[in-house]
Amino acid sequence: MEGARAILEAVLADLPPPPPAQVQTSTNFAPDFVAFVKNLEQAQRLAVHKPHKSPEGGAATIGYGHKIKPGEKFTALTDAQATKLLTHDLEQARQKVYDHIKRVYDLQLRLSRKQEEMLTEFAFNLGSLRAFPKFVDAVLREDWAKAKQEYRRSYLTPEGKRLQLDRRNQLFAQRYGL
Repeated sequence: MEGARAILEAVLADLPPPPPAQVQTSTNFAPDFVAFVKNLEQAQRLAVHKPHKSPEGGAATIGYGHKIKPGEKFTALTDAQATKLLTHDLEQARQKVYDHIKRVYDLQLRLSRKQEEMLTEFAFNLGSLRAFPKFVDAVLREDWAKAKQEYRRSYLTPEGKRLQLDRRNQLFAQRYGL
């Protein structure tokens, strides 16, 4: 197990840091936000996380929602390693938020913690913000009534069946008052 840990730590150490955002409100995520995302991902607190099939299809997943990319080789992660990988993935998602705002709105904004968390969680879960332009616009304008109309997510199974992310949507609405 120590050998696997050393290999994983070397892999994580070699991951490039996310590029700096244009403007950020913080450099770290609040522990309650990280715990919230862990809960959304429904990963049990395990001593060891192993790769598994993603419910929505596509690449296998490990830890707290990390889609295994080509070239990444994971056999197992401790919970601490899975949390470190999640934090790295959230940093990348946050960067996608600021990149999206710059590209779509040609703006550099200072987001509130609530705005940044909401959009970061979407970018983490969806891979980008493109599929929810009305939601993004509502969050940026702090139009919470409109955000409430637009935040619900669903996905297509590999068999083509549309499933609602009811649990995720409900927890998101509770956290952010939607």
